[in-house]
Order: sequence, then structure tokens, then C-alpha cells
Amino acid sequence: MRTRPITPQEQLESPKSRRGLEAKTLQKAAVKYAAVDIAKHIPQIHRQPPFDRDTAAQKLEEMELKKPQLLVICLMEADAQQTCRDGWAVPSYIAPASTTLSCTPTDPQAAIKNAHTACPTSYKSAIPRRHLCRSLKTSPHGGTMKILFINHRDPRHPLAGGAEEYLFQIAKRLAKRGHEVTVLTERPPGAPPQEDIDGVSVVRRGGFATLHIYAPLYVKRHGRDHNVVVDNVAHVFPFMSPLFARKTAAIIHHINGPVLLKTTPLPAALAGMAAEGITPRLYRTIITVSPSTRNMLIRLGARQVHIVPNAVDHKTYRPGPKSPTPLVVWINRFVPYKNPQDAVKIFAQAKKEVPEARFVMVGGGPLLEKTKKLAAQTAPFIEFTGRTPTHTKVKLLQQAWVCLYTSDVEGFGLGILEAAACETPCVAYDVPGVRDAVIHGKTGLLVPHRDVKTAAAALAYILRNDQLRKSLAEAARQYANQFDWDKSTEKIEKILSSL
Repeated sequence: MRTRPITPQEQLESPKSRRGLEAKTLQKAAVKYAAVDIAKHIPQIHRQPPFDRDTAAQKLEEMELKKPQLLVICLMEADAQQTCRDGWAVPSYIAPASTTLSCTPTDPQAAIKNAHTACPTSYKSAIPRRHLCRSLKTSPHGGTMKILFINHRDPRHPLAGGAEEYLFQIAKRLAKRGHEVTVLTERPPGAPPQEDIDGVSVVRRGGFATLHIYAPLYVKRHGRDHNVVVDNVAHVFPFMSPLFARKTAAIIHHINGPVLLKTTPLPAALAGMAAEGITPRLYRTIITVSPSTRNMLIRLGARQVHIVPNAVDHKTYRPGPKSPTPLVVWINRFVPYKNPQDAVKIFAQAKKEVPEARFVMVGGGPLLEKTKKLAAQTAPFIEFTGRTPTHTKVKLLQQAWVCLYTSDVEGFGLGILEAAACETPCVAYDVPGVRDAVIHGKTGLLVPHRDVKTAAAALAYILRNDQLRKSLAEAARQYANQFDWDKSTEKIEKILSSL
């Protein structure tokens, strides 16, 4: 004789099931039972035709990702006739009529607590509050998350660059959205061990090498206090957080590959290349900034790669008055893979074609003095400013007619986007990451890698051709307008909340 299958409601209300079944099974049963009960209410919420039970269950799964507070109410069947954020109407359920529940985003923790208190005894026994929060892919505090980022440098580090700009533009916006954000970084001389920067808690430990010891220990000790740990792998070697935390992700800006042989001693370069081959398989979820890097990561065995591009603060980087005479700027760090000495050679050749042009190099780094010595011999007209504050950098980008980019590899080329936002087109080497930031012939010109002669000719061509320069500048600004930090933050928030 064929027996009738146990319904989700019976599964929840059975004392035996509460004792014997795993919490995960009970959670699924609760979702199904809630789906059955809410099916008749979904038309009120979505203003769509009635759903069958399967469709209702599917809708609840979508709501689990998008509206965790609403799903709490559905699962717990608390009596609430109120309106959640975004105008979602919450129908009444079978809990005592005297029960009230607030689901406003200002106090999500109280909403969950009240819902758990108001629910029927069978639900309360079957699904402890901690399991409910876990099943909702959110923190015990409701829709907010506690996020730990690990990165070598913070914005006030003397060697901070594009990776730090990316991380902190995202981190401070996540903090403004109500998330609790901590960044673990190395501690340069004179920096306090802990500091708040734009709502982000910065914890400093160790140096460039020893941070790789402090980071795993910190995650092992404090990882459970955070909903997700994100390693910003900007300097080849990963922080190994997946070995010590359950929910992790990595931000990988670019793959260096053989470029490491140019920037580090041979043993370290070989170790770095080996690490870059392992890292994409270590993290289940990877965030990168460009299609070029995504393709490289997939070739190395990465499973899930999301593109969240660099962006521009359009309130800071915007068009301004141009210099009355031709001005070319190179703004970057003076490190081997940025090839600052190539820029000197390019400027020296371009000066012969455009004698009235000015050439300015902005930034600091270990190759600054060596580059100055080369310039003194071959291009004494080049102006060096060293590291400059943001407002000075913006003014130079606004005044410049063209910018020059001579990197061997980039994640995306944040400096190119910042220049584009100021209506300054770029001449750059055609290398991974850079080719994602420059549309050849439309927002700038790409030249073969390390081809100094062609790069100099491209600079001179743009400086001499007013119509082309204006066309490139306008297209560059329109392209840069597509990239916004708020949009990038929203993408990362969605990725992390789904882990």
C-alpha cells in the first residue's frame, strides 16, 4: 500500500523530527511550508497572478537573497501587518494577534529577535535563531555584514597605489551602507596600530613579509566574528584565509607572470610565479577588475570569477581648463614594471617633434632617483614633482593634453580612467589590463609593448592634431562616465552577501 508522504508542516510539528532531523532539513521544510502558506499572499506582494506551490517556493528562494527581513517574517509566520523597506507589504499570519514586529532596516536585529520570539513553538524548537540567520546568508544582525578585508597597505601608507584606492573606495561605501568593515594591513613606521578612516576600522600588524604571518593568525582568532573574509591579493602571495575561515573571497587585480623576473630576485620571482598558479584554485570566489585578468585567472584554474571594475570619483576627477601649450603627464609609481625610464626616452623623442611641449612625471618610488639621472643626461626638460596631493594631481590631469602609460601589466589602469574623466586621452602600451581601459583609436592610442619610437610618434601625432585630440578627449570622458564607485560597491556587496 502506498503511504502518503509527510508534509512539510507535519515534518516541522512532529516532536520526532525536531529531535532527529538535521537543522538543514528542517530549514528546507520551513521554507516549503512557508511557501505553501504564502502562495495566496504573493499576488498581494508582487501584484502578479496567483502562483502554484512550486512557484511560491521559488519566489521565496529569490526573496531569501534579496529581502532577508521579509523571509524571516515568512518563515517565522509572525503576525505583522506593516510595510518593509521598498514598499513590500507583509501579510498577517497565524501567530498570536497581539504580536507586533518591526522590520525596518534601522533595527534588523530586533526584527529577527521579535520574529523568533513570536513564532510557534514547533518552529522555535526546530530552527534556532543562529541557524535561521545562517540560512538567510546574512549575519545575526540582519541585512548587514561584518566584513574583514586583508590588504598590504592602507591609503595613508607611503607606498599606497591603485590597489589601495580600489579597496578603500569600496570599503568606505560599504561602511556607509551599514556594514561593519575592518581592514587588516601592514604597519609602516610611525603609524598607529589601529585607526578609523572614513568609517572603516584599520588594524595594522607587521610589515610587508610578516603580514603573511599575522593575517592567518588574525583570521584564525577573529574570523568567526566576521561574515566574510576578503583577501586583496595585490602583491602576488595570498593570505591563505580559506584555510581558517568558512566564507572567503579574493580580489586579484592582475597576474604578473614573467614580469616578476624583472621586479624581484630570481628565487622570489619563481616562488611568486608558483603562487600565482595556485591562488586561483585556492579561492572559490574571486573578484577581478578587467576581462583580461579574468581570462588569465580562468586559464589558471579559477572556478568563479566576477568582474567588478575600477571606477572614478566623478566629483573629484572632472574636466577643467587645458594648458595653453602642449602638456604631457606620466603619473605612476617609479617601480620596474611601470617602466619610468621608457617614459624619459619617449619624451626625449617626442620633444624633437613638438619642441614647445612640456613633460611632467608625477609619483615616487625606488626608481625615482635613477630616472632623474637618466633624464638629466637625455631629457633635462622633464619636470619631476614627486608624490603630490590629490588636488594637484587632478589639476595636472585637467591641464594635460595627453597622458602616457608605460606599464608592463595592469589590472585595469585606474590612472587611465582618472585621466579620461578629466578629458585627457592616453597613449599606452598594448598589454593586459591597459587594453581594457583604452579603446584604441577612440579613447586613446595603444602601441606595441616597449616600442619607444612608436609611442613617441603617437604622442606627437595627438599633440599636433587638434581635431583628433578633441575627439579622443570627448570619447574618453564618456567612457569614464560608465565607471562609478557606487555601482562597483553594489556589485561587491551582492557578491559577498551571496556567499
